[in-house]
Amino acid sequence: MRILLANTAAYPVIGGVENSLRFIGRELLQAGHEVRIFCLQMAPSEPLRMEYEGIVIVRQPYQPSRWPHARLRGTVAAAREGSRPIIDDFKPDAVWSRSAPMGQGIRDGGYRGPLLQIFPTNSRMNCRGQYLQTRGLPWKRRLLLMALWPLAYFPSARLERSLARQSTAVAFSENMRKQLVGGFPRGARKCHVVAPGVDSELYSPEHGARYYPRLARDFQLFPGDPTVLYVGRLSISKHIPMLVDAMTLLKVPARLVLVGAGPDEANLRAYAERKGLSSRVLFAGSQGEMLPGFYAISRVSVLPTTTESFGQVYLESLACGTPAVGFAGDGDRVLTATSEILRDGETGGVATRVSAAALAEKIDAILALDDVTYETMSVRARAVARADYSWRSFVDRALAISVSPDGILM
Repeated sequence: MRILLANTAAYPVIGGVENSLRFIGRELLQAGHEVRIFCLQMAPSEPLRMEYEGIVIVRQPYQPSRWPHARLRGTVAAAREGSRPIIDDFKPDAVWSRSAPMGQGIRDGGYRGPLLQIFPTNSRMNCRGQYLQTRGLPWKRRLLLMALWPLAYFPSARLERSLARQSTAVAFSENMRKQLVGGFPRGARKCHVVAPGVDSELYSPEHGARYYPRLARDFQLFPGDPTVLYVGRLSISKHIPMLVDAMTLLKVPARLVLVGAGPDEANLRAYAERKGLSSRVLFAGSQGEMLPGFYAISRVSVLPTTTESFGQVYLESLACGTPAVGFAGDGDRVLTATSEILRDGETGGVATRVSAAALAEKIDAILALDDVTYETMSVRARAVARADYSWRSFVDRALAISVSPDGILM
Protein backbone atom coordinates (compact mmCIF):
# COMPACT_ATOMS: atom_id res chain seq x y z
CA MET A 1 0.00 0.00 0.00
CA ARG A 2 0.93 3.62 -0.45
CA ILE A 3 0.32 5.52 2.79
CA LEU A 4 0.45 9.30 3.08
CA LEU A 5 1.12 10.44 6.67
CA ALA A 6 -0.03 13.96 7.51
CA ASN A 7 0.69 16.19 10.49
CA THR A 8 1.33 19.87 11.13
CA ALA A 9 5.01 19.18 11.80
CA ALA A 10 7.46 16.38 11.02
CA TYR A 11 10.91 15.53 12.25
CA PRO A 12 13.74 17.68 10.86
CA VAL A 13 16.93 16.76 9.04
CA ILE A 14 18.82 15.91 12.24
CA GLY A 15 17.10 14.03 15.03
CA GLY A 16 13.45 13.13 15.50
CA VAL A 17 11.01 15.59 17.04
CA GLU A 18 7.73 14.01 15.98
CA ASN A 19 8.63 10.57 17.24
CA SER A 20 5.24 8.94 16.64
CA LEU A 21 5.26 9.88 12.96
CA ARG A 22 8.86 8.76 12.68
CA PHE A 23 8.19 5.36 14.22
CA ILE A 24 4.97 4.82 12.26
CA GLY A 25 6.73 5.60 9.00
CA ARG A 26 9.62 3.32 9.87
CA GLU A 27 7.31 0.39 10.67
CA LEU A 28 5.36 0.90 7.44
CA LEU A 29 8.57 0.87 5.43
CA GLN A 30 9.81 -2.28 7.14
CA ALA A 31 6.48 -3.95 6.35
CA GLY A 32 7.03 -3.23 2.64
CA HIS A 33 4.69 -0.26 2.18
CA GLU A 34 5.43 3.02 0.38
CA VAL A 35 5.34 6.06 2.66
CA ARG A 36 5.35 9.80 2.18
CA ILE A 37 4.87 12.55 4.76
CA PHE A 38 2.97 15.80 4.22
CA CYS A 39 3.32 18.56 6.80
CA LEU A 40 3.67 22.33 7.17
CA GLN A 41 6.85 24.36 6.96
CA MET A 42 7.04 25.58 10.57
CA ALA A 43 10.27 27.55 10.08
CA PRO A 44 12.00 29.05 7.00
CA SER A 45 15.01 26.83 7.65
CA GLU A 46 12.97 23.67 7.00
CA PRO A 47 13.31 22.46 3.39
CA LEU A 48 10.12 22.16 1.37
CA ARG A 49 11.16 18.72 0.20
CA MET A 50 13.65 16.29 1.70
CA GLU A 51 14.25 12.63 2.39
CA TYR A 52 14.86 11.28 5.87
CA GLU A 53 15.27 7.62 6.82
CA GLY A 54 14.04 6.61 3.37
CA ILE A 55 10.84 8.68 3.57
CA VAL A 56 10.15 11.72 1.37
CA ILE A 57 8.86 14.65 3.45
CA VAL A 58 6.96 17.41 1.63
CA ARG A 59 6.23 20.68 3.44
CA GLN A 60 3.70 23.35 2.58
CA PRO A 61 4.66 26.99 3.32
CA TYR A 62 2.71 28.25 6.31
CA GLN A 63 2.55 31.46 8.29
CA PRO A 64 0.80 30.90 11.64
CA SER A 65 -1.46 33.56 13.14
CA ARG A 66 -1.33 34.61 16.76
CA TRP A 67 -5.12 34.18 17.02
CA PRO A 68 -6.30 30.59 17.51
CA HIS A 69 -9.30 30.70 15.16
CA ALA A 70 -7.23 32.28 12.38
CA ARG A 71 -4.45 29.76 12.99
CA LEU A 72 -6.95 26.93 12.59
CA ARG A 73 -8.31 28.35 9.32
CA GLY A 74 -4.77 28.90 8.05
CA THR A 75 -3.80 25.30 8.75
CA VAL A 76 -6.85 23.94 6.94
CA ALA A 77 -6.19 26.24 3.96
CA ALA A 78 -2.51 25.27 3.77
CA ALA A 79 -3.37 21.57 3.94
CA ARG A 80 -6.04 21.98 1.25
CA GLU A 81 -3.66 23.76 -1.11
CA GLY A 82 -0.59 21.64 -0.44
CA SER A 83 -2.23 18.21 -0.47
CA ARG A 84 -3.60 18.36 -4.01
CA PRO A 85 -0.30 17.99 -5.89
CA ILE A 86 0.92 15.33 -3.44
CA ILE A 87 -2.27 13.29 -3.80
CA ASP A 88 -2.07 13.56 -7.61
CA ASP A 89 1.61 12.56 -7.66
CA PHE A 90 1.78 9.89 -4.94
CA LYS A 91 -1.75 8.48 -5.42
CA PRO A 92 -2.02 7.07 -1.86
CA ASP A 93 -4.19 4.08 -1.08
CA ALA A 94 -4.91 5.69 2.29
CA VAL A 95 -4.13 8.84 4.26
CA TRP A 96 -3.31 8.71 7.96
CA SER A 97 -3.65 12.14 9.53
CA ARG A 98 -2.48 12.98 13.04
CA SER A 99 -3.87 16.54 12.96
CA ALA A 100 -7.58 17.37 12.63
CA PRO A 101 -7.02 20.61 10.64
CA MET A 102 -4.67 18.74 8.29
CA GLY A 103 -7.23 15.95 7.83
CA GLN A 104 -10.00 18.44 7.09
CA GLY A 105 -7.80 20.34 4.64
CA ILE A 106 -6.96 17.11 2.79
CA ARG A 107 -10.66 16.28 2.50
CA ASP A 108 -11.42 19.83 1.35
CA GLY A 109 -8.68 19.46 -1.26
CA GLY A 110 -10.69 16.73 -2.96
CA TYR A 111 -9.26 13.48 -1.56
CA ARG A 112 -12.01 10.84 -1.36
CA GLY A 113 -10.11 7.71 -0.39
CA PRO A 114 -9.74 6.11 3.07
CA LEU A 115 -8.84 8.71 5.70
CA LEU A 116 -7.68 7.41 9.06
CA GLN A 117 -7.91 10.35 11.43
CA ILE A 118 -5.82 9.93 14.57
CA PHE A 119 -7.02 12.15 17.41
CA PRO A 120 -4.12 12.45 19.89
CA THR A 121 -6.33 14.95 21.74
CA ASN A 122 -9.48 16.93 21.07
CA SER A 123 -10.67 20.51 21.34
CA ARG A 124 -12.24 20.11 24.77
CA MET A 125 -9.14 18.70 26.41
CA ASN A 126 -6.65 20.82 24.51
CA CYS A 127 -8.44 24.14 25.11
CA ARG A 128 -9.20 23.35 28.73
CA GLY A 129 -5.54 22.70 29.43
CA GLN A 130 -4.18 25.61 27.41
CA TYR A 131 -6.67 28.36 28.24
CA LEU A 132 -8.50 27.51 31.48
CA GLN A 133 -6.02 25.66 33.72
CA THR A 134 -3.97 28.78 34.38
CA ARG A 135 -3.78 29.08 38.17
CA GLY A 136 -0.37 30.45 39.08
CA LEU A 137 -0.04 32.79 36.10
CA PRO A 138 -0.23 36.60 36.37
CA TRP A 139 -3.87 37.65 36.42
CA LYS A 140 -3.66 39.72 33.22
CA ARG A 141 -2.42 36.71 31.29
CA ARG A 142 -5.09 34.51 32.86
CA LEU A 143 -7.81 36.92 31.72
CA LEU A 144 -6.36 37.05 28.21
CA LEU A 145 -6.26 33.27 27.93
CA MET A 146 -9.84 32.98 29.19
CA ALA A 147 -10.92 35.52 26.57
CA LEU A 148 -9.17 33.52 23.85
CA TRP A 149 -10.81 30.24 24.88
CA PRO A 150 -14.02 30.69 22.77
CA LEU A 151 -11.93 31.59 19.71
CA ALA A 152 -10.02 28.35 20.10
CA TYR A 153 -12.67 25.92 21.32
CA PHE A 154 -15.77 26.48 19.18
CA PRO A 155 -14.07 26.48 15.74
CA SER A 156 -12.01 23.41 16.72
CA ALA A 157 -15.06 21.54 18.00
CA ARG A 158 -17.01 22.27 14.81
CA LEU A 159 -14.10 21.06 12.70
CA GLU A 160 -13.82 17.80 14.68
CA ARG A 161 -17.55 17.11 14.32
CA SER A 162 -17.31 17.67 10.58
CA LEU A 163 -14.21 15.53 10.22
CA ALA A 164 -15.78 12.69 12.23
CA ARG A 165 -18.38 12.28 9.46
CA GLN A 166 -15.69 12.16 6.78
CA SER A 167 -13.12 9.81 8.26
CA THR A 168 -12.46 6.77 10.41
CA ALA A 169 -11.48 8.00 13.86
CA VAL A 170 -8.70 6.46 15.94
CA ALA A 171 -7.96 7.32 19.57
CA PHE A 172 -4.93 6.24 21.59
CA SER A 173 -6.97 5.45 24.72
CA GLU A 174 -10.44 4.67 25.99
CA ASN A 175 -10.32 7.99 27.80
CA MET A 176 -9.80 9.78 24.48
CA ARG A 177 -12.48 7.70 22.76
CA LYS A 178 -15.07 8.71 25.34
CA GLN A 179 -14.19 12.39 24.94
CA LEU A 180 -14.45 12.17 21.16
CA VAL A 181 -17.64 10.15 20.95
CA GLY A 182 -19.28 12.52 23.44
CA GLY A 183 -18.73 15.37 21.00
CA PHE A 184 -19.43 13.51 17.78
CA PRO A 185 -22.73 14.06 15.98
CA ARG A 186 -25.27 11.30 15.51
CA GLY A 187 -24.21 9.01 12.69
CA ALA A 188 -20.48 9.62 13.16
CA ARG A 189 -18.27 6.66 12.34
CA LYS A 190 -17.11 4.31 15.03
CA CYS A 191 -14.05 5.46 16.94
CA HIS A 192 -11.38 2.76 17.23
CA VAL A 193 -9.00 2.58 20.20
CA VAL A 194 -5.49 1.70 19.04
CA ALA A 195 -2.76 2.14 21.64
CA PRO A 196 0.43 3.82 20.42
CA GLY A 197 3.82 2.23 20.73
CA VAL A 198 7.19 2.95 22.26
CA ASP A 199 10.62 2.09 20.90
CA SER A 200 11.74 -0.31 23.63
CA GLU A 201 15.27 -0.44 22.22
CA LEU A 202 15.74 3.31 22.29
CA TYR A 203 13.94 3.68 25.63
CA SER A 204 15.65 1.01 27.69
CA PRO A 205 17.88 0.89 30.80
CA GLU A 206 20.77 -0.34 28.68
CA HIS A 207 20.54 2.48 26.16
CA GLY A 208 19.90 5.06 28.89
CA ALA A 209 22.98 3.95 30.84
CA ARG A 210 25.17 5.10 27.95
CA TYR A 211 24.45 8.69 29.00
CA TYR A 212 25.25 8.33 32.71
CA PRO A 213 28.73 9.89 32.40
CA ARG A 214 27.33 12.93 30.57
CA LEU A 215 24.45 13.27 33.05
CA ALA A 216 26.94 13.18 35.92
CA ARG A 217 29.22 15.73 34.27
CA ASP A 218 26.57 18.16 32.99
CA PHE A 219 23.77 17.83 35.57
CA GLN A 220 25.30 16.09 38.60
CA LEU A 221 22.81 13.23 38.27
CA PHE A 222 23.89 9.80 39.50
CA PRO A 223 22.32 6.31 39.53
CA GLY A 224 20.70 5.43 42.83
CA ASP A 225 19.99 9.02 43.85
CA PRO A 226 16.36 9.85 44.79
CA THR A 227 15.59 11.67 41.54
CA VAL A 228 12.04 12.61 40.54
CA LEU A 229 11.60 13.32 36.83
CA TYR A 230 9.08 15.35 34.87
CA VAL A 231 9.20 15.29 31.05
CA GLY A 232 6.99 17.60 29.04
CA ARG A 233 6.00 21.15 28.29
CA LEU A 234 6.82 23.66 31.00
CA SER A 235 3.30 24.97 31.38
CA ILE A 236 1.21 25.89 34.40
CA SER A 237 -1.60 23.81 32.87
CA LYS A 238 0.45 20.66 33.50
CA HIS A 239 0.16 21.31 37.27
CA ILE A 240 3.92 21.54 37.74
CA PRO A 241 3.44 23.89 40.74
CA MET A 242 1.51 21.07 42.43
CA LEU A 243 4.45 18.77 41.76
CA VAL A 244 6.78 21.34 43.33
CA ASP A 245 4.45 21.46 46.35
CA ALA A 246 4.58 17.67 46.55
CA MET A 247 8.38 17.82 46.69
CA THR A 248 8.13 19.86 49.91
CA LEU A 249 6.04 17.07 51.49
CA LEU A 250 8.31 14.14 50.68
CA LYS A 251 9.88 12.19 53.53
CA VAL A 252 13.04 11.83 51.44
CA PRO A 253 14.70 15.08 50.25
CA ALA A 254 14.63 14.10 46.59
CA ARG A 255 15.69 16.18 43.62
CA LEU A 256 13.18 17.22 40.94
CA VAL A 257 14.40 17.30 37.33
CA LEU A 258 12.24 19.11 34.78
CA VAL A 259 13.02 18.17 31.19
CA GLY A 260 11.35 20.37 28.60
CA ALA A 261 10.70 23.94 27.58
CA GLY A 262 7.67 26.16 27.57
CA PRO A 263 6.16 29.59 28.14
CA ASP A 264 6.01 29.34 31.93
CA GLU A 265 9.60 28.47 32.76
CA ALA A 266 10.30 31.82 34.41
CA ASN A 267 7.15 31.55 36.53
CA LEU A 268 8.06 28.00 37.56
CA ARG A 269 11.59 29.01 38.53
CA ALA A 270 10.17 31.80 40.65
CA TYR A 271 7.66 29.42 42.23
CA ALA A 272 10.37 26.91 43.16
CA GLU A 273 12.40 29.73 44.69
CA ARG A 274 9.45 30.92 46.78
CA LYS A 275 9.04 27.37 48.06
CA GLY A 276 12.70 27.25 49.03
CA LEU A 277 13.48 24.50 46.53
CA SER A 278 15.82 26.26 44.10
CA SER A 279 18.69 23.93 44.97
CA ARG A 280 16.53 20.83 44.55
CA VAL A 281 14.79 21.68 41.26
CA LEU A 282 16.83 21.30 38.08
CA PHE A 283 15.60 22.84 34.83
CA ALA A 284 17.38 20.63 32.27
CA GLY A 285 15.85 22.17 29.13
CA SER A 286 14.66 20.26 26.09
CA GLN A 287 16.44 16.97 25.55
CA GLY A 288 16.53 14.71 22.52
CA GLU A 289 19.33 12.20 22.35
CA MET A 290 19.87 11.97 26.13
CA LEU A 291 16.18 11.63 27.08
CA PRO A 292 16.41 7.84 27.66
CA GLY A 293 19.29 8.57 30.05
CA PHE A 294 17.15 10.97 32.11
CA TYR A 295 14.44 8.30 32.43
CA ALA A 296 16.86 5.49 33.26
CA ILE A 297 18.78 7.42 35.92
CA SER A 298 15.62 8.59 37.73
CA ARG A 299 13.95 6.70 40.54
CA VAL A 300 10.44 7.73 39.49
CA SER A 301 8.82 9.88 36.81
CA VAL A 302 5.70 11.97 37.39
CA LEU A 303 3.04 13.38 35.07
CA PRO A 304 0.95 15.65 37.33
CA THR A 305 -1.57 16.84 34.74
CA THR A 306 -5.29 16.18 35.18
CA THR A 307 -6.09 16.65 31.49
CA GLU A 308 -4.14 14.27 29.27
CA SER A 309 -5.48 12.24 26.35
CA PHE A 310 -2.86 9.50 26.72
CA GLY A 311 0.57 10.20 28.21
CA GLN A 312 3.38 8.99 25.95
CA VAL A 313 5.90 9.81 28.68
CA TYR A 314 4.43 6.97 30.74
CA LEU A 315 5.43 4.48 28.05
CA GLU A 316 8.92 5.94 27.69
CA SER A 317 9.40 5.79 31.45
CA LEU A 318 8.13 2.21 31.82
CA ALA A 319 10.25 1.05 28.87
CA CYS A 320 13.31 2.43 30.69
CA GLY A 321 12.34 0.48 33.80
CA THR A 322 11.36 3.61 35.72
CA PRO A 323 8.03 3.49 37.60
CA ALA A 324 5.67 6.39 36.91
CA VAL A 325 3.11 8.32 38.94
CA GLY A 326 0.05 10.23 37.77
CA PHE A 327 -3.55 11.23 38.52
CA ALA A 328 -6.63 9.21 37.60
CA GLY A 329 -10.28 9.47 38.50
CA ASP A 330 -13.88 9.60 37.36
CA GLY A 331 -15.92 12.61 36.46
CA ASP A 332 -15.01 15.89 34.82
CA ARG A 333 -12.12 16.97 37.04
CA VAL A 334 -9.65 14.30 35.96
CA LEU A 335 -9.53 13.43 32.26
CA THR A 336 -6.53 11.13 31.87
CA ALA A 337 -5.66 7.65 30.63
CA THR A 338 -3.39 7.03 33.62
CA SER A 339 -5.35 4.08 34.97
CA GLU A 340 -5.30 2.46 31.51
CA ILE A 341 -1.49 2.50 31.43
CA LEU A 342 -0.20 2.33 35.02
CA ARG A 343 -0.90 -0.40 37.55
CA ASP A 344 -0.90 1.05 41.04
CA GLY A 345 1.72 -0.63 43.17
CA GLU A 346 2.93 -2.77 40.26
CA THR A 347 4.36 -0.43 37.61
CA GLY A 348 4.01 2.86 39.47
CA GLY A 349 1.52 4.86 41.49
CA VAL A 350 -1.99 6.09 40.61
CA ALA A 351 -3.29 8.96 42.75
CA THR A 352 -7.09 9.20 42.85
CA ARG A 353 -7.18 12.47 44.81
CA VAL A 354 -5.96 15.63 43.08
CA SER A 355 -3.62 17.20 45.61
CA ALA A 356 0.05 17.68 46.31
CA ALA A 357 -0.29 15.41 49.33
CA ALA A 358 -1.74 12.56 47.24
CA LEU A 359 1.05 12.98 44.70
CA ALA A 360 3.70 13.02 47.43
CA GLU A 361 2.26 9.85 48.97
CA LYS A 362 2.65 7.90 45.71
CA ILE A 363 6.14 9.29 45.05
CA ASP A 364 7.23 8.49 48.61
CA ALA A 365 5.96 4.94 48.27
CA ILE A 366 8.30 4.31 45.33
CA LEU A 367 11.29 6.17 46.79
CA ALA A 368 10.97 4.04 49.95
CA LEU A 369 11.10 0.67 48.17
CA ASP A 370 14.04 -1.57 48.98
CA ASP A 371 16.30 -2.52 46.07
CA VAL A 372 14.77 -5.97 45.52
CA THR A 373 11.17 -4.72 45.49
CA TYR A 374 12.09 -1.76 43.29
CA GLU A 375 13.83 -4.04 40.80
CA THR A 376 10.72 -6.24 40.66
CA MET A 377 8.60 -3.17 39.85
CA SER A 378 11.15 -2.01 37.29
CA VAL A 379 11.22 -5.36 35.50
CA ARG A 380 7.43 -5.50 35.47
CA ALA A 381 7.25 -1.98 34.01
CA ARG A 382 9.56 -2.96 31.15
CA ALA A 383 7.57 -6.11 30.49
CA VAL A 384 4.29 -4.18 30.23
CA ALA A 385 5.81 -1.66 27.82
CA ARG A 386 7.21 -4.37 25.57
CA ALA A 387 4.12 -6.60 25.62
CA ASP A 388 1.35 -4.03 25.31
CA TYR A 389 2.82 -1.09 23.38
CA SER A 390 4.62 -1.53 20.08
CA TRP A 391 4.51 0.58 16.93
CA ARG A 392 4.32 -2.58 14.83
CA SER A 393 1.10 -3.53 16.59
CA PHE A 394 -0.25 -0.01 16.06
CA VAL A 395 0.59 -0.10 12.35
CA ASP A 396 -0.92 -3.58 11.86
CA ARG A 397 -4.21 -2.53 13.44
CA ALA A 398 -4.29 0.79 11.61
CA LEU A 399 -3.71 -0.98 8.28
CA ALA A 400 -6.62 -3.32 8.98
CA ILE A 401 -8.87 -0.36 9.77
CA SER A 402 -7.69 1.55 6.68
CA VAL A 403 -8.86 -1.15 4.27
CA SER A 404 -12.25 -1.56 5.95
CA PRO A 405 -15.28 -0.15 4.09
CA ASP A 406 -15.97 2.61 6.62
CA GLY A 407 -12.64 4.28 5.76
CA ILE A 408 -13.94 5.48 2.38
CA LEU A 409 -15.96 8.68 2.02
CA MET A 410 -19.21 7.82 0.26
